[in-house]
Amino acid sequence: MLCFSFGFGQEKSHGDCDLFKNILSHGDVIQYLHPESKSRSKLYLIKNDFCNFTGNVSGIEVVTVDDNAKVENFIEITSVKEVDENLVVTLDYSIEGALFVAQCDKEGNVINIEIIEK
Repeated sequence: MLCFSFGFGQEKSHGDCDLFKNILSHGDVIQYLHPESKSRSKLYLIKNDFCNFTGNVSGIEVVTVDDNAKVENFIEITSVKEVDENLVVTLDYSIEGALFVAQCDKEGNVINIEIIEK
């Protein structure tokens, strides 16, 4: 599986995508995912160059898929930018009409998350 290197700008093989998992399990994000709902117990991550992850995050099964044509509950990493010494990752969660803009440090810790409702 691929995960962004915190050396910024490089991809590397990685046992899991800690940064992606940290963003998904953040309290401000998890309330939008509704893991208690049976229809939302599986979240589909659209395949991307940043992180392709299959596993469990905060009680939600995450599965990477090629596209969203056949699934409703999907999330997409739409941008990854280096800003100063940090990384800004934007996730689009269309089913809720929300963008999660996460600012993270080099260690993969979430510093701040801004939620933009579309």
